[in-house]
Amino acid sequence: MFNILEVSCEATKQCSCLIMPALSLIKQFINIVKIAIPIILIVMGMIDLAKAVIASKEDEMKKAQKTFINRLILGVAFFFIPVLVNIIMWLADIVWNGMYTSCGL
Repeated sequence: MFNILEVSCEATKQCSCLIMPALSLIKQFINIVKIAIPIILIVMGMIDLAKAVIASKEDEMKKAQKTFINRLILGVAFFFIPVLVNIIMWLADIVWNGMYTSCGL
């Protein structure tokens, strides 16, 4: 599934050939997690809310809703971490005139 040996050094001439396989692996991991987080959030939310509805207690329903909202906030925050890192790397590239690049991430 992960073939980190296929990364070519000519693809990005700015980055070291030693770090490209690691960066490629990190990028694939982030893409997998971007798919898994929404699925996990939906399943866990359905389970929590179903338990609260079956229990028919108002307090448990409010608690389940609060838990679900907190999980959604954390899930959305996770999607913004790569965006923030890209913005920081872009600004560093501008400030230091290409000295620090994002290496295609």
